Amino acid sequence: MRGCTFLGFAYKGGTGVGRDARKAVELYQKACDDGETRGCVGLGIAYEHGIGVSRDAAKAVELFQKACDDGQTSGCVDLGIAYQNGAGVDRDAAKAIALLQKALRRRRMSGCMILASPTIPGMGSLAIQPEPRTLSTRLRRWRDARLLQSRHSL
Repeated sequence: MRGCTFLGFAYKGGTGVGRDARKAVELYQKACDDGETRGCVGLGIAYEHGIGVSRDAAKAVELFQKACDDGQTSGCVDLGIAYQNGAGVDRDAAKAIALLQKALRRRRMSGCMILASPTIPGMGSLAIQPEPRTLSTRLRRWRDARLLQSRHSL
């Protein structure tokens, strides 16, 4: 089902195919249902931002949790961001930090980048109120670029 996930990424971004958010969601759902956790993350992002589906932060959190529990580190990062921002869950800095550290232990460097950032709200002495959407957008673009990069190295 990895192919469904990557094809979903292509439809989401219009890479080699026409841009079609609903088709991307359909492919992510198929992949997630078949145990491909990157598909769960893609579907979670769609729900988080209302891309091809109605926005549903709680559903996004559920999908990120499933992916994280199954070992998908980007799911842990996205779940950590949800706890950081209080999106679909109550804001909880301790859970956010724990999830980002979990991602870091699995060598997911975006977890390190977030933990080291002086702009994370609720992160103790590091807290300087940021524009969370800006940070989340930067992280997602970075992650998407890394996924695209890994796809080309297969």
